[in-house]
Amino acid sequence: MIIKKLPAADQPVFKILDNRIGELSDSELLAVIIGNGTRGVNAIDIGRMIINKFYGIANITKLDLPELCAIKGINKKKASKILAAIELSRRVNNKADQIGIRLDYTEKIFEYMRHKFKGYTREALFVLFLNHSLHLKFEMEFSTGTDNEIIIYVRELIRIILKSNYSNIILVHNHLEKLPVPTSEDLRLTKEIRERCRYFDINLLDHIVVGEQGYCSLMETAIRCRS
Repeated sequence: MIIKKLPAADQPVFKILDNRIGELSDSELLAVIIGNGTRGVNAIDIGRMIINKFYGIANITKLDLPELCAIKGINKKKASKILAAIELSRRVNNKADQIGIRLDYTEKIFEYMRHKFKGYTREALFVLFLNHSLHLKFEMEFSTGTDNEIIIYVRELIRIILKSNYSNIILVHNHLEKLPVPTSEDLRLTKEIRERCRYFDINLLDHIVVGEQGYCSLMETAIRCRS
Protein backbone atom coordinates (compact mmCIF):
# COMPACT_ATOMS: atom_id res chain seq x y z
CA MET A 1 0.00 0.00 0.00
CA ILE A 2 1.16 3.52 -0.77
CA ILE A 3 2.10 5.26 2.49
CA LYS A 4 -0.04 8.28 1.66
CA LYS A 5 -3.08 5.99 1.60
CA LEU A 6 -2.47 4.87 5.18
CA PRO A 7 -4.48 6.62 7.91
CA ALA A 8 -2.68 9.88 8.70
CA ALA A 9 -1.98 8.77 12.28
CA ASP A 10 -0.10 5.72 10.93
CA GLN A 11 2.13 7.58 8.48
CA PRO A 12 5.77 7.89 9.69
CA VAL A 13 6.10 11.61 8.97
CA PHE A 14 2.80 12.35 10.72
CA LYS A 15 4.04 10.48 13.81
CA ILE A 16 7.11 12.71 13.88
CA LEU A 17 5.04 15.86 13.47
CA ASP A 18 2.80 14.60 16.27
CA ASN A 19 5.84 14.22 18.59
CA ARG A 20 5.61 10.42 18.44
CA ILE A 21 8.96 9.71 16.81
CA GLY A 22 9.75 7.16 19.52
CA GLU A 23 6.87 5.02 18.23
CA LEU A 24 8.44 4.57 14.80
CA SER A 25 9.82 1.16 13.94
CA ASP A 26 13.28 0.82 12.44
CA SER A 27 11.79 0.30 8.99
CA GLU A 28 9.60 3.40 9.39
CA LEU A 29 12.62 5.50 10.34
CA LEU A 30 14.41 4.27 7.23
CA ALA A 31 11.27 5.05 5.21
CA VAL A 32 11.44 8.70 6.26
CA ILE A 33 15.02 8.86 4.96
CA ILE A 34 14.21 6.93 1.77
CA GLY A 35 11.27 9.19 0.99
CA ASN A 36 9.19 7.31 -1.56
CA GLY A 37 8.93 3.74 -2.73
CA THR A 38 8.83 2.16 -6.15
CA ARG A 39 6.30 0.13 -8.09
CA GLY A 40 4.84 -2.55 -5.83
CA VAL A 41 6.72 -1.59 -2.65
CA ASN A 42 6.45 1.47 -0.44
CA ALA A 43 9.29 3.09 1.50
CA ILE A 44 8.43 1.16 4.69
CA ASP A 45 8.66 -2.12 2.76
CA ILE A 46 12.03 -1.07 1.35
CA GLY A 47 13.26 -0.20 4.84
CA ARG A 48 12.12 -3.62 6.06
CA MET A 49 13.89 -5.30 3.13
CA ILE A 50 17.15 -3.54 4.02
CA ILE A 51 16.93 -4.56 7.68
CA ASN A 52 16.02 -8.17 6.90
CA LYS A 53 18.64 -8.60 4.17
CA PHE A 54 21.44 -7.47 6.46
CA TYR A 55 20.16 -9.19 9.62
CA GLY A 56 19.17 -6.21 11.72
CA ILE A 57 19.45 -2.45 11.97
CA ALA A 58 22.90 -2.60 13.60
CA ASN A 59 24.48 -4.07 10.48
CA ILE A 60 23.44 -1.28 8.12
CA THR A 61 26.30 0.80 9.52
CA LYS A 62 28.62 -1.52 7.56
CA LEU A 63 26.90 -1.05 4.21
CA ASP A 64 28.36 0.72 1.21
CA LEU A 65 26.81 2.35 -1.86
CA PRO A 66 26.80 -0.73 -4.18
CA GLU A 67 25.19 -2.93 -1.52
CA LEU A 68 22.40 -0.43 -0.94
CA CYS A 69 21.83 0.19 -4.65
CA ALA A 70 21.37 -3.56 -5.18
CA ILE A 71 18.11 -3.38 -3.19
CA LYS A 72 14.89 -2.86 -5.14
CA GLY A 73 13.72 0.74 -4.86
CA ILE A 74 17.10 2.15 -3.79
CA ASN A 75 18.93 4.37 -6.28
CA LYS A 76 22.15 6.28 -5.72
CA LYS A 77 20.37 9.35 -4.36
CA LYS A 78 18.43 7.35 -1.77
CA ALA A 79 21.50 5.30 -0.87
CA SER A 80 23.45 8.53 -0.36
CA LYS A 81 20.79 9.79 2.07
CA ILE A 82 20.96 6.56 4.07
CA LEU A 83 24.77 6.65 4.19
CA ALA A 84 24.69 10.31 5.24
CA ALA A 85 22.30 9.48 8.09
CA ILE A 86 24.55 6.61 9.19
CA GLU A 87 27.63 8.84 9.14
CA LEU A 88 25.81 11.57 11.07
CA SER A 89 24.80 9.04 13.73
CA ARG A 90 28.39 7.80 13.95
CA ARG A 91 29.68 11.35 14.42
CA VAL A 92 27.10 12.11 17.10
CA ASN A 93 28.15 8.98 19.01
CA ASN A 94 31.83 9.87 18.66
CA LYS A 95 31.13 13.40 19.85
CA ALA A 96 29.27 12.07 22.88
CA ASP A 97 32.32 9.98 23.77
CA GLN A 98 34.67 12.97 23.41
CA ILE A 99 32.66 15.56 25.33
CA GLY A 100 33.93 15.58 28.88
CA ILE A 101 37.53 14.73 27.99
CA ARG A 102 40.03 16.64 30.14
CA LEU A 103 42.22 18.88 27.99
CA ASP A 104 44.79 19.76 30.61
CA TYR A 105 47.94 19.81 28.50
CA THR A 106 48.84 20.86 24.99
CA GLU A 107 49.80 17.47 23.55
CA LYS A 108 46.38 16.12 24.47
CA ILE A 109 44.70 19.06 22.72
CA PHE A 110 46.83 18.43 19.64
CA GLU A 111 45.92 14.73 19.55
CA TYR A 112 42.25 15.59 20.02
CA MET A 113 42.18 18.21 17.25
CA ARG A 114 44.55 16.86 14.61
CA HIS A 115 42.04 14.28 13.37
CA LYS A 116 39.34 16.92 12.98
CA PHE A 117 41.45 18.81 10.46
CA LYS A 118 42.08 15.79 8.22
CA GLY A 119 40.82 16.55 4.74
CA TYR A 120 40.65 20.30 5.34
CA THR A 121 41.92 22.30 2.35
CA ARG A 122 41.45 25.65 4.10
CA GLU A 123 42.39 27.07 7.44
CA ALA A 124 39.68 26.93 10.09
CA LEU A 125 39.39 28.14 13.67
CA PHE A 126 37.81 26.03 16.42
CA VAL A 127 36.82 27.31 19.85
CA LEU A 128 36.93 24.78 22.71
CA PHE A 129 34.81 25.61 25.75
CA LEU A 130 36.00 24.09 29.04
CA ASN A 131 34.67 24.07 32.58
CA HIS A 132 36.75 25.02 35.63
CA SER A 133 38.29 21.54 35.84
CA LEU A 134 39.34 21.79 32.16
CA HIS A 135 36.85 19.22 30.88
CA LEU A 136 35.59 19.90 27.37
CA LYS A 137 31.93 20.94 27.37
CA PHE A 138 31.50 21.68 23.70
CA GLU A 139 33.33 22.95 20.64
CA MET A 140 32.52 25.27 17.76
CA GLU A 141 34.00 25.78 14.31
CA PHE A 142 34.04 29.56 14.39
CA SER A 143 35.34 30.47 10.95
CA THR A 144 37.11 29.26 7.82
CA GLY A 145 39.54 31.06 5.56
CA THR A 146 41.74 30.31 2.58
CA ASP A 147 44.57 27.84 2.16
CA ASN A 148 47.03 30.16 3.91
CA GLU A 149 45.08 32.53 6.16
CA ILE A 150 42.00 32.85 8.29
CA ILE A 151 39.91 35.90 9.07
CA ILE A 152 38.86 36.23 12.71
CA TYR A 153 36.33 38.84 13.78
CA VAL A 154 37.38 39.37 17.37
CA ARG A 155 34.23 41.20 18.48
CA GLU A 156 32.00 38.39 17.22
CA LEU A 157 34.27 35.79 18.81
CA ILE A 158 34.04 37.50 22.21
CA ARG A 159 30.28 37.84 21.88
CA ILE A 160 29.90 34.11 21.30
CA ILE A 161 32.21 33.24 24.19
CA LEU A 162 30.29 35.50 26.58
CA LYS A 163 27.01 33.99 25.46
CA SER A 164 28.30 30.48 26.22
CA ASN A 165 28.78 31.24 29.94
CA TYR A 166 32.10 29.35 29.92
CA SER A 167 35.15 31.32 30.98
CA ASN A 168 37.90 28.83 30.01
CA ILE A 169 38.62 28.89 26.29
CA ILE A 170 41.13 27.29 23.94
CA LEU A 171 41.50 28.44 20.33
CA VAL A 172 42.82 25.99 17.75
CA HIS A 173 43.39 26.59 14.07
CA ASN A 174 45.18 24.64 11.37
CA HIS A 175 47.99 25.32 8.95
CA LEU A 176 48.14 23.10 5.89
CA GLU A 177 51.87 22.45 6.14
CA LYS A 178 53.04 19.44 8.15
CA LEU A 179 55.00 21.48 10.71
CA PRO A 180 53.12 24.73 11.32
CA VAL A 181 54.93 27.97 11.98
CA PRO A 182 52.75 30.79 13.35
CA THR A 183 52.66 33.94 11.27
CA SER A 184 53.02 37.48 12.53
CA GLU A 185 49.26 37.84 12.02
CA ASP A 186 48.67 34.77 14.22
CA LEU A 187 50.69 36.42 16.97
CA ARG A 188 48.98 39.78 16.56
CA LEU A 189 45.50 38.26 16.66
CA THR A 190 46.36 36.13 19.67
CA LYS A 191 47.52 39.19 21.57
CA GLU A 192 44.37 41.14 20.64
CA ILE A 193 42.06 38.28 21.58
CA ARG A 194 43.87 37.70 24.86
CA GLU A 195 43.52 41.38 25.81
CA ARG A 196 39.80 41.36 24.99
CA CYS A 197 39.35 38.16 26.97
CA ARG A 198 41.05 39.64 30.03
CA TYR A 199 38.73 42.64 29.90
CA PHE A 200 35.70 40.33 30.09
CA ASP A 201 37.27 37.93 32.64
CA ILE A 202 37.61 35.18 30.06
CA ASN A 203 40.55 32.85 30.55
CA LEU A 204 42.16 32.23 27.16
CA LEU A 205 44.19 29.15 28.05
CA ASP A 206 45.98 28.90 24.73
CA HIS A 207 45.86 29.42 20.99
CA ILE A 208 47.29 26.39 19.24
CA VAL A 209 48.27 26.10 15.59
CA VAL A 210 47.96 22.51 14.37
CA GLY A 211 49.68 20.87 11.42
CA GLU A 212 49.67 17.31 10.19
CA GLN A 213 52.71 16.31 12.23
CA GLY A 214 53.07 18.97 14.90
CA TYR A 215 51.75 22.04 16.63
CA CYS A 216 52.73 25.43 17.99
CA SER A 217 51.37 26.84 21.22
CA LEU A 218 50.99 30.62 21.31
CA MET A 219 51.05 32.12 24.80
CA GLU A 220 51.48 35.88 24.68
CA THR A 221 54.86 36.34 22.97
CA ALA A 222 56.22 32.89 23.85
CA ILE A 223 55.93 30.14 21.27
CA ARG A 224 56.40 26.48 22.08
CA CYS A 225 56.60 24.24 19.04
CA ARG A 226 56.53 20.44 19.03
CA SER A 227 56.63 17.78 16.36
